[in-house]
Amino acid sequence: MKVATTSPPQAVAMALVHAIQNGKAPIMRAIGHGAIGQAVKAQAIARGIAAPLGLDLVFIPAFDNVISRSGEEVSAIIWRTLWR
Repeated sequence: MKVATTSPPQAVAMALVHAIQNGKAPIMRAIGHGAIGQAVKAQAIARGIAAPLGLDLVFIPAFDNVISRSGEEVSAIIWRTLWR
């Protein structure tokens, strides 16, 4: 799931929770400080949504290299989502 600077954190959080409820382990990817900020907000919101459902969400950050639209390699931060 790609997160951009313009991504609404509430919508990203809902998408994360819905994916988990469907048995998937979503991965978020963000490039740039604005997108990273939106992703972190979405994580906090998703934890709040999932808690009453009995889910404790855990986000594991890592770096990944991706090819930009201009063809150059850039670093992205990804978060693997787990629950317990």
